[in-house]
Amino acid sequence: MSAEVPPMKRAKRRRVIIPILAVFVLALVGAFAWGARGYLSSRHAADQVEARLSDTYGGRVRLEAVDIGTNHSELKGIRLYEKDGEEEDPWLVVDGARTDIGAWAIFGDNPAASDLELNGATITLRIDEAGHLVTRIPSPTERKRALPNVHLRDGTLIFRQAGRPALTIHGIEASMELEDGRYVVQGKTTDSFWGDWTATGTIDAKTGAGESRFQTRRVDLTIDKLRTVPFVATSVWDEVQSEGTTPVDFTLRFDPPAGSWKYRIVLHPENAWVHVRAIDLRADQVKGEAVIEDAVVTLKDLQGRTADGDIHTSADMDFRKRPKEMDFRVGVSGVDIRRLPKSWHLSILAVGRLKGDAVLKVLVGGEPHVLTTGGGDGFINRALPVKLVYEGNRPHFTFSSGLAPTQP
Repeated sequence: MSAEVPPMKRAKRRRVIIPILAVFVLALVGAFAWGARGYLSSRHAADQVEARLSDTYGGRVRLEAVDIGTNHSELKGIRLYEKDGEEEDPWLVVDGARTDIGAWAIFGDNPAASDLELNGATITLRIDEAGHLVTRIPSPTERKRALPNVHLRDGTLIFRQAGRPALTIHGIEASMELEDGRYVVQGKTTDSFWGDWTATGTIDAKTGAGESRFQTRRVDLTIDKLRTVPFVATSVWDEVQSEGTTPVDFTLRFDPPAGSWKYRIVLHPENAWVHVRAIDLRADQVKGEAVIEDAVVTLKDLQGRTADGDIHTSADMDFRKRPKEMDFRVGVSGVDIRRLPKSWHLSILAVGRLKGDAVLKVLVGGEPHVLTTGGGDGFINRALPVKLVYEGNRPHFTFSSGLAPTQP
């Protein structure tokens, strides 16, 4: 029989064993945590997250690295590709992202983040020459889960349309939050080239259809800038050239499943110059309103200076038709006839100041290439009646015989 251990000795042994067990458990937990931490930031974990993201997105996703915590996760080097995988370049590249789901949720049966922060995201959209978006992004019906609320910091948006320079906008801050079955988008941008803009919009969570509106109080527009504006046909800027300072209100309506992309741009130039190539008319110090909507240009009560006099004009120009159809209503006051365009082939006998109005119709792109019809009436030096007549494609003045009474 073994001798019974005295109580004092047993207590002494417990005082030694318990700290040893505590150290062992802590070491075991630490080793597990170290191993789990290593796994949660490993390539294998990144592959697991890639698969989950691809399932949610409905297309191919690639990650450079992940760091999964207990309550949140950080992703680095995210790339989203078009849905059929044929395009080599990703349409979305994100330097870093942070989401509000941790290890237990992200590897669970139904992981779903409610918030996603994107830092340093670059979005590239491809557009064909006709103005149709060709970037193939999976539609909401192809996704198995709704997208979380998204917060974007230091974003870049690139429009690449065939046949023109790319339009790139930097410094985008935006949010997209789900409200009553639609995503509400709000944002702003500070770009050294394009200036400061605000953005608002809505996107239907089921169909992906929606509307975006971009506004700025002031931007310096040049011909080179205008030619990069997506969706607007370059033929618009071939026929109507302008430079100057203006506020801009740009609305884009889209329905990806239907392949519909419609735009409306409203300009209110404050001190611009405008050249209308079809009638070779140039005006400076122009103010008024110009609306470009789905290849139809409307000029509303533009006022400016031409040939050392005043001019006001309104116009409707439809670039959807072939030939292109343009209707002008032009009025001038005090213009120097000798300084009007030489292409008008005015008589060398026409001297003085002209005041009058004309209505013109111009067809461009037919046979002949430019065909102008119409005319108007006026007075030279407020006394001599005169008619502006188009015969074929060459305008000329027809003078009344005799001395006309002074214009009232």
